[in-house]
Amino acid sequence: MYQHLLNNPACKLLAVRRRGISTALGTVFFIVVASILLALMLRVYYGFVASISEAASQRAEQLFEGEPSVALECTDLVESTPTAEPLVYSSYSWEEGTLVVSCLDTSEGAPSIDFPVPRGGYACLVRISVGGALGSLGNFTLSVNNTAFVEVYERGGGGAWYLVAKLYPGVHNPVNLSFSGEVHVLAYNFDRSAPLRLNISNLKGYSVALAPRARVKVENTGHAPLEVFSVVVQNSTHTFTVDGHVILAPGETHVFELGSPLAPSEYVVRVVSRLRSYVVRVAGG
Repeated sequence: MYQHLLNNPACKLLAVRRRGISTALGTVFFIVVASILLALMLRVYYGFVASISEAASQRAEQLFEGEPSVALECTDLVESTPTAEPLVYSSYSWEEGTLVVSCLDTSEGAPSIDFPVPRGGYACLVRISVGGALGSLGNFTLSVNNTAFVEVYERGGGGAWYLVAKLYPGVHNPVNLSFSGEVHVLAYNFDRSAPLRLNISNLKGYSVALAPRARVKVENTGHAPLEVFSVVVQNSTHTFTVDGHVILAPGETHVFELGSPLAPSEYVVRVVSRLRSYVVRVAGG
């Protein structure tokens, strides 16, 4: 009876189908298991790569840091009122803070001064200065009532005066000028029929004085953070140390204040960071 069933074509076909289904199920099971194993392997691999990258990044951060740029500030600017004194003139007066100078008729001659005063017209000379043992800065506004030339002179290192600006301002057209220490302003024309008047206004000045506390500015000019622990300032006779832990991002600046003033001179500044000690020679000013 069983032999008869085995020899039956329908039974043979059913057996073949069952074997095919079993094979297909086995293949699917293998693929699923292999996929799970592959996913686990990839997860372990990417985790390993990530840990290696993080460790390498940490090591790189430990080997590199930003670059400091150092400036030493020993002085401050103190507001100071400039003085304006006519040297060559016909007459002058002060009108609400403005110096009004009537120029001298030079057709018959001009006074003997350090500047070539043109003849045949009108001319005036005004000295403007700001006091300051360590130096000074100032600015002012000038204007003229007629067509004129204006020359500005500063004193050079040898004591001689030299021309720093030659202007041709318009009539009643204010011109703003800056100067250092002391300047002489010469205004003139070549027309006897056009009396000339020079106005000096908006006088402002600043004297250079020692700062009560010298300052060291440290700027991170690099592309990585800069961790600073202290700053040391030295010259041939003194050493000043300022301790202060700061972390400067790229482009960030921190000011370290010394406990006393410093005379403007050349100093050696040491910036102590996490990785090294940077030494620069700077001129305090």
